[in-house]
Amino acid sequence: CTQGSLEFCPCQTIADAVKNARSLCKLEIHIRGRTFPEVSSGLTALANALREHTAFQEFTWFDYVSRLQGAPVDLSPDLVLRALPACPHLRKVLIRTTSASADAMKTLLQLPKDADLTLMLNAEYWLAVADGIREGQCNIKQLSLDMPQGSSSEATEAVKAIASAIRLDHNLERLMIVDSDFTDEAVVALAAALTVNTTLRRITLYYLPARCREDADGLSAAAYDAFSAMLRVNTSLVLDLTPFEDAGGDERLVDSRNQMRIEQRLNYGGRGRLVSSSQTTREEWVGALSELNSRNVDESFEFNVSCLYSLFRLNPATCM
Repeated sequence: CTQGSLEFCPCQTIADAVKNARSLCKLEIHIRGRTFPEVSSGLTALANALREHTAFQEFTWFDYVSRLQGAPVDLSPDLVLRALPACPHLRKVLIRTTSASADAMKTLLQLPKDADLTLMLNAEYWLAVADGIREGQCNIKQLSLDMPQGSSSEATEAVKAIASAIRLDHNLERLMIVDSDFTDEAVVALAAALTVNTTLRRITLYYLPARCREDADGLSAAAYDAFSAMLRVNTSLVLDLTPFEDAGGDERLVDSRNQMRIEQRLNYGGRGRLVSSSQTTREEWVGALSELNSRNVDESFEFNVSCLYSLFRLNPATCM
């Protein structure tokens, strides 16, 4: 597409291709430039083609249009993004945008419940997504949020907003948060929310060193303590957390991190299932102890003993 050309409308061309490719199941669109190289009729045609396509399963949209020079609603991704919840067979959606509206982000939460939604957005969009979850608009079970750019304060407020929202959510089962700069304040808020939420089964936090500031630190002992306390209450939740380098001789930090890792292993090994019923058999407890021991083959002897002892304390009668 030649910049400024009025003879070629890429979205109209894609819409025509989608209509003719009835077996198409995956579509990826990247748009670069100062403004959208399109007229509204092309975007409308693409939106309608997506709605009508019965085999459509995966959709990726990346736009790099300047937000300051972004087009109005009828010349923005909104027309296309709002069509996606009407695609009943969608299973995977990845969106990175700087020009869509906040309301369009909320609309994506209404995708088919089995769809895996990944949003790579700036902080203001995270706040809109949080509002949508808080307002009960979230229909999906899997959500990944990535913040490619943003300050530490923006990241912290964004994660706190998501934490506040999931207190009220009853649909999400898996949540991934990818960011390099959220602070302990955000972690504590997230841990408190996960103590209340009973629907999430797995949460993954990627605190990526490659995107950290040179002076950025890892999580503090207080943050690890907050996660440990949460995991002892929400025993059915699996927490995946990016590992950090050696704590540099900070004994309290090492102890707090190790305790959190023990709580992680107990939940991963099925602690929630074991304690959820008084009818859990001795054989189930013994099986869990055996499985826990086998999963920790790469850990130190001391760590293994701590995990086994912590699980054994929940039901000492196991060895009687």
